[in-house]
Amino acid sequence: MSDICDLKNGFAFKSSDYIKSSSTYNIRMSNIRPGGQFDSEHNPRFLPDSYSKKYSDFLLNDGDLVIAMTDMAGTPKILAIPTLVKKMNNQSFLLNQRVGKLTDFSADIYIPYLRYYLSAPKTRDYLQSKGVKGVQINLSKVEIMNTPLKLPNLKIQKSIVVELDMLSHKTRELEAIFQRKIVELEELKKSYLHEAFSGKL
Repeated sequence: MSDICDLKNGFAFKSSDYIKSSSTYNIRMSNIRPGGQFDSEHNPRFLPDSYSKKYSDFLLNDGDLVIAMTDMAGTPKILAIPTLVKKMNNQSFLLNQRVGKLTDFSADIYIPYLRYYLSAPKTRDYLQSKGVKGVQINLSKVEIMNTPLKLPNLKIQKSIVVELDMLSHKTRELEAIFQRKIVELEELKKSYLHEAFSGKL
């Protein structure tokens, strides 16, 4: 993978740097959710707004591709999961340590394709097997950059992304329908129980 991009490590901000609220978020591993979503509002940590200038080398932009480099060893849920940064309003995001930002992409790679490739079970299994294990599993920049990468031409990469995007959209639609059905069944159950125990049946 080192042929098509580089990886930048985050900064080791201290817990004493945190303040109650600001427009500057410290983006940590917990902001990468197990399903690959980016959630800046999940257990947020705020830094002084002045840090955006002080630590400008670690600022994230909308659409940046980041990856979790540490997880719990027993049941890793986010290790090696890539996600795209999504900013809202006037937020500033500063990259924390143990989260890597993929940068300096070559013209041969379509970034959405790389995200899907890194999300594939085979790739994640490979990366997790390379991590240094203890209480946590830790991946280094070298291990991530040494990941084997199948790289078809750009036209094929884009066609693969189109197909996977369609499948992802369909999956979300089916999940929404499933959740609605669960709610409807729960309401039906409550109604039946009410009638059963109020002598209406």
